[in-house]
Amino acid sequence: MTLVAGAASGESMPIDDSTAAPFLSSSLRVAARTSPAPSTLGWLAPLCLLATGGLLLISIADGAARSGQAWAEPLFWLGLLAIFVPITGRLLLPGPARLERIGLIAALGAFLYLVKVFHSPIGFTFHDEFVHWRNVQNAITSGHLFERNPVIPVSGDFPGLASAAAAMSQLAGIPIFTAGLIVIGVARLVAVLAIYLLYESVSGSSWVAGIGAAIYAANPGFVFFDAQFSYESLALPLAAMTVFVLARRVHDRPQRHAWSAVAMLGIASVVITHHLTSYILAIFLTLWAITGLYRRSERAGEKGVAVAALLTWVAVVAWLIFVASLTVNYLFPQVTTATKQVVTLIAGETTGRQLFRSYAGNVSPLWEQIVAYTSTLLILLGLPFGLYQVWRRHRRQAGALALAVAAIAFPASFPFRLTRSGAEAANRSTEFLFLGIAFVLAVGVVELWLMGRRDWRKPALALGGAAIIFLGGVILGFAPWARLPGPYLVSADSRSIEPEGITAARWASTYLGPDNRILADRTNVLLMLGYGGQRPITGYGNGVPTYRVVLSPTFGLRELAVVRAAELHYVVVDRRLAWGLPLTGVYFERAEPDAARVTFPLDPRDFSKFDLSTSIARIFDSGHIVIYDVGGLAGAH
Repeated sequence: MTLVAGAASGESMPIDDSTAAPFLSSSLRVAARTSPAPSTLGWLAPLCLLATGGLLLISIADGAARSGQAWAEPLFWLGLLAIFVPITGRLLLPGPARLERIGLIAALGAFLYLVKVFHSPIGFTFHDEFVHWRNVQNAITSGHLFERNPVIPVSGDFPGLASAAAAMSQLAGIPIFTAGLIVIGVARLVAVLAIYLLYESVSGSSWVAGIGAAIYAANPGFVFFDAQFSYESLALPLAAMTVFVLARRVHDRPQRHAWSAVAMLGIASVVITHHLTSYILAIFLTLWAITGLYRRSERAGEKGVAVAALLTWVAVVAWLIFVASLTVNYLFPQVTTATKQVVTLIAGETTGRQLFRSYAGNVSPLWEQIVAYTSTLLILLGLPFGLYQVWRRHRRQAGALALAVAAIAFPASFPFRLTRSGAEAANRSTEFLFLGIAFVLAVGVVELWLMGRRDWRKPALALGGAAIIFLGGVILGFAPWARLPGPYLVSADSRSIEPEGITAARWASTYLGPDNRILADRTNVLLMLGYGGQRPITGYGNGVPTYRVVLSPTFGLRELAVVRAAELHYVVVDRRLAWGLPLTGVYFERAEPDAARVTFPLDPRDFSKFDLSTSIARIFDSGHIVIYDVGGLAGAH
C-alpha cells in the first residue's frame, strides 16, 4: 500500500498500488505539491460574510415582492449569485485545504436552503408541505403512523419524515413548522456533505469533490423543491449518505462491518421515507454492482455493493407489497401516460408542449429562456470531455463508472420535457441525474481545464459556466411566478396561500370541528387540510368527481348525486377562481375537464347557484371565500 495525498487536502489516503498507479489523477500529484495544512479554514469566514450579504438581498427582494415591487426580481437573482459565485470560485482554485472545502460546501448548502426559508418564513406555503404537515398532525394526535392522508393517500405509507418531524416537535416542544425547518435543514447539510465525501472517495481528490458538490447545487430542484417540507427532501440526503457509506466501505477494510451496518440502516430509512428515491437508489446500486463485473481488477469491498443492491430491492418490493400498495396506482398511471405521449410525439401524431409557457399563457422572459438553454448546452458540451476523463482516470472505480452512466441518462429525459405529463417527471429526475452529471463535469473541469499552468482566466471561465448552469437550474426548477412571494394569484400554490384563506380554514377548525368531509378548490383543500383539520374529498383521493359540484353552472340532480355519493358536509367556494386562468393548470385536480388546457376563466355567476337552493345554508362569508352547509342534502346531519 502507498500513501498518496488527497487533492488540495494535505491529507494522506490509502491507494492500492496494483490498480491506482497507472491511473493516478494528475490533480492528486499537483495537490501533493501545493496543498496547505488540512486544518486551514482559509477564506471560509469572509466568503460566508459575502453569502450573508446575498441572503440579505434576497430577504429584501422577498419583502418587496410581497408588495408587488418590480425591482424585487433583479435583486433576487443578484442575491443568488452573491451566494453561489464567491464560494464556487474559491472551490475552483487548487489551493484551499480539505477542511476549508468541506466548510464551503456546508455553507453553500445552508445558505441556499435559507433562500427557501426566507420565501416562507412563518408557515408552510408549498403544495406538498401541507400534505406532510397533516401526516405529522395525524402521527401526534393518533399516536401511531400510517394514517391515511385525504389529499395524497400514498404519502401516509411512507412515514419517515412524519416520524422524524413529530419526534422533533414533541421532544423539543416546538411547532410542527419549526420542527420541519430543522429536520429538512439538517437533511440538507447531510446531503451536501455526503455528496462531497462520495465524490472525494471515488475520485481521490477533494478538489474534484468540492467542485462537483458545488455543481450539484445547480440542479433545478436544489434551491426550492428539495428544500420544502416533503419526503423527497429527507429521502434524497439519506440516499446520498448511503451511497457514500458504501463507497467508503470499499476502501476501509478494517471498519467494513461498521460501514455495512450504517449502509443497511440508510437503505431502510430511504425505503420507509420516499417511494421514488428508494427505487432510484436500488437502480443505482444495481448499476454500480454491474459495472464492477466488467473491470479488469476488482476490489473485494465492492462485492458488498451487489449485496446492498439485492437487499434494497428486497426491502423495496416487501414495502410495496405489504405496506404501500397504493404506490402502484399513484405512480404507474403517470409513467404510462408520459411514455405514451412521448411515443405519439416521436411518431408525429401530436405536437409537444410549448416550453417556458405557463398553463395560464404567461411566457418566461427572453433572458431566462436564453440562460436556461445555455445552461443545458454547457452540460451537454461538458459531459463528453468529462466522461472521457472518468474513463481515462477512474475506470477501475466501479462507483465512478456508475456515476458516469447516470450522467449519460440525462439527455434521455429531453423528450419527456416536451410532453404535458412527462415534463414534471423529467424535471424532478434532475436531482437524481445530477449526482452523476456533477461528478463527470467536475472531473472534466479539473483534468482538462484547470490543471497545468496557473492562469486566472481558466478558473474565471469555469466560474462563469458554473454560474450559468446554476441560474439555469433555478429557472428550470421553479416557475417565474413561484420563485418570490407576492400578491394572490389563481391556483398558484404558494402564491395562493394568503391570510383570507388561512382565516377561513381556522374558522372551520374552531366552529365546525375536525374531520368534516369538505369540498374545496386546489388551494383551499390544502388550507382546510392543514390549518382547518378537515377531511377534503377529492376525485383522486376518494374516487368521487366532487369538482363537478362547483364547476357546473347549475346545481341539479347530477350535482346532488355527487354530494350524496361523497357524503359532503360543507362546500368551500372561492370567488377569486374567476379572476383568471389557473397557473398550475387546474382549479381543483387533474381529472377535471380541460385540465392543463384551460383557455377561459370560470364564470363568476356559476358560484351563485348555491344561494338559490333553500336546502343549502351559507355559514361563512369573508368576502371572497364562502362556506356552504350541504350536510342536509347528503344526510350528514
